[in-house]
Amino acid sequence: IIGIEETGTPDDAANLAQLLSDEFDLPYTAVAIQGPNSSSPEFPLTNSLLARRDRVTVVAAESAQGCSRFTFGLRYIKGACPPRQFPFFNRPPLVVDLAVAGPWGAPYPLTVIVNHWKSKGGDESINVVRRTYQAEHVASLVQARLDADPDAHVVVLGDLNDYYESGPVEILQEQTSPAL
Repeated sequence: IIGIEETGTPDDAANLAQLLSDEFDLPYTAVAIQGPNSSSPEFPLTNSLLARRDRVTVVAAESAQGCSRFTFGLRYIKGACPPRQFPFFNRPPLVVDLAVAGPWGAPYPLTVIVNHWKSKGGDESINVVRRTYQAEHVASLVQARLDADPDAHVVVLGDLNDYYESGPVEILQEQTSPAL
C-alpha cells in the first residue's frame, strides 16, 4: 500500500499502476478521485493510493473535503460544501477502506487516509490556520471510524507539511482516541 501526493490526475495514477504491472510484474491498482485542482493544466494535484491487487481489495474510497466559513483564497467548488461555507483543501484527503489478505486468515480491515496539507510557502500566519482546520478535519475522520469501531485500524499518511511537535500534528494526535 503506497500513498502518493501530487500524482497529477487520476489517469496519471492509473498509468503508474499499469506501468508497475507491465514493466515490473507488480500487480498494482490505483485509487484516485479527481479533486479541485486535478484538472489544472499547469499543476494538477491529486492524492492517490496504490495497492497490490494480489494482497489488497479496495472496499470503498472517497474524497473527504473539509469546509469552513473562511475561503482561504480557494476557488468556489459547487456542491463541495454547504451554503456559505468554503472548501479548505486543494488536495482533499483520500479515504480508502481496504481488506488486506495475508497468512493470518480472514482479511484485515484497514482504512488509509492519504493527505497533502497546505504548505508552509507564502503567508504562514494564514497557512498554519488552514493546516489546523485540516488537522481537525482529518482527526474527525479518524475519530468517526473509532467511534463506529474502537478496534478500527486507521493509518494517516502523506505530506502534512508540518513538524512532529507542531500544533496541527498535535491536534491530529490528541483528538483521536478509541471510544471507552
